[in-house]
Amino acid sequence: VPLPHRLALVAEIDGVSFYDDSKATNVGAVYSALGGMRQPVVLIAGGRDKGGGYEMLRPLVQEKVRAMVLIGEAREAIAKTFANTTRIIFAEEMDEAVRLAKNMAEKGDAVLLSPACASFDMFKSYSHRGEMFTQAVARIGRQEAQ
Repeated sequence: VPLPHRLALVAEIDGVSFYDDSKATNVGAVYSALGGMRQPVVLIAGGRDKGGGYEMLRPLVQEKVRAMVLIGEAREAIAKTFANTTRIIFAEEMDEAVRLAKNMAEKGDAVLLSPACASFDMFKSYSHRGEMFTQAVARIGRQEAQ
């Protein structure tokens, strides 16, 4: 059983797997998460920048990331790093981020919350961010079931 907020599978909806990796508050942790993903990924990332350059993620993003949904203060910096690498869109809050990610994901893909940033610009903690992700995914699951 994975630790909470550490690459935890929270749901599968319409053939899309949703993973909470909110504890990945630095680039190295995101590198590990992406490296372990076998399917194409829609990555939800961003938050408060911790000063770690995002460039080391570029090869994995090119190889595995179908699209990025960026949130928080660092979204502009992250978007600049990955311009011309993958599709990038911005979201204002977690519900919107999850909805946009779900819409861009295809059957067999993973939606991965792996922020590479601290949570304190929008959330109380990384665990609060992960809980907001899980709740947003659950709301989408309920909507899809209707």
